[in-house]
Amino acid sequence: MATIIGLLTVLFEYGRFLTFPRTRPVLWLIVILLYPFLSAVPQGIVYRTFIFHRYGDLFGKGWAMITASGLVFCYAHILLLNLVAILLTLGGGIIFAHTYLRSRSLWFSSMEHALYGNFIFTIGLGYYIYSGTVR
Repeated sequence: MATIIGLLTVLFEYGRFLTFPRTRPVLWLIVILLYPFLSAVPQGIVYRTFIFHRYGDLFGKGWAMITASGLVFCYAHILLLNLVAILLTLGGGIIFAHTYLRSRSLWFSSMEHALYGNFIFTIGLGYYIYSGTVR
């Protein structure tokens, strides 16, 4: 999946590709180090652990639960008001929920979220996540 995202970024957002680490290396490094703890883990607690435990009886233990978790994760990012952020978080939410369901581990799903998030920031798509409605 990361390969596809990277290729699409090069094709459609070449001007943004690797801009963050090239132009702001110190801030990029801070984001890379803090994002897992300040964003991925708290979101994992809310959008995976809480949703799975609170609504598990309603959605069951399969794709309905994964879809519900992914949609809630995506919905929370609608405030960014851009299609790229919505698509990234929908896909990511489903991937992370699937990992959480398989592993029953907040740690595994949060580290996967952190790795994808750091990848997104590194290749230039973080612009759509951190800038949100500021553009």
